[in-house]
Amino acid sequence: MRREIFRSVLSVLNCSRHHWVYGMMLAGLLLLNRSLDALPHLDPIEIPPLTSWTNSLEMSFVVGLKAGVKFACWETRVKDYEAYTKSRFLPKKTAGFAQTGEHPVVGVSWQEAKEFCQWLTERERRRGVIPRSAFYRLPTDQEWTSFLGIIEEADGSPRELDEQHDGVHLWGGQWPPKKGVGNYGPDLGVDSFPETAPVGSFEPTPVGLYDVGGNVWEWCEDWYDENQVFRVLRGASWRTETYRNHLATERHAHLPDAQVDCYGFRCVLEDLALSEGR
Repeated sequence: MRREIFRSVLSVLNCSRHHWVYGMMLAGLLLLNRSLDALPHLDPIEIPPLTSWTNSLEMSFVVGLKAGVKFACWETRVKDYEAYTKSRFLPKKTAGFAQTGEHPVVGVSWQEAKEFCQWLTERERRRGVIPRSAFYRLPTDQEWTSFLGIIEEADGSPRELDEQHDGVHLWGGQWPPKKGVGNYGPDLGVDSFPETAPVGSFEPTPVGLYDVGGNVWEWCEDWYDENQVFRVLRGASWRTETYRNHLATERHAHLPDAQVDCYGFRCVLEDLALSEGR
């Protein structure tokens, strides 16, 4: 019955796979038989009408979630990063396990992710794809939380927010995860991928973004705390198996030059002429 309601919502809204936001929100609540209003410390965000946009590397972005800002629908792929390394005559990133061009690139440090964003900005400005006022960057910690379709009531550094354990997990349900919710640690038995999965292999979040939970930890712009030693990563990965690592509030912290086979990133495109600021 709930599956039929789910299909009906999508049909009525005529949503595509890449921006079925309202249908996903309504059907998700029906399927889970729960309300976001009941979740402690978390509130649902008000989601405006969204569209999609594709850049010169065929990276798809969600448009309309925040004024002047586009969010990549999925993590930066192997083939996206290879375009960068080839143009700069840099060594190809190797994962140490089998990947195709559609898998998320791994072993990328925070600094390397920033350099990719800078290269892509310069490339697309030259080609007239984006205006001079626009640039690629990593998502902020606050923006990344909005990827889940929620906002946190409390203010504070990522470290302070990390210490608030609300019991809500990345897939919206409770522990342990059910099959098919994402690409997580093998011992959890929720997916068939031994390492990374091709991007978009699982259902999107309420705001239309894929692999926000699992596949790879994703670098954010922010420092973890005021000591400014560690950068923030969000979202867990194909290696994570513990309860805490899968909480929606969980922040992972590491040195900005760390290169790990379960670390990756997704891009954000901001136009300062249109954005409301961060």
